[in-house]
Amino acid sequence: MSVLKSEIISQIYKVIENLGGKSDILSIIGSIGDTHNDDEILEYLKTWNRLNSANDS
Repeated sequence: MSVLKSEIISQIYKVIENLGGKSDILSIIGSIGDTHNDDEILEYLKTWNRLNSANDS
């Protein structure tokens, strides 16, 4: 992973954390480029959004 992509992910993690993100979403963000491939991350994020959507769309 490039240094730039790593820094972007780190900043996204901090934003979500500052917005009150819980460990479930933070663990998904933290695993980008580390323990899971991009396709898995995308599926995890879609699932998280579906399960946590305020308007169930």
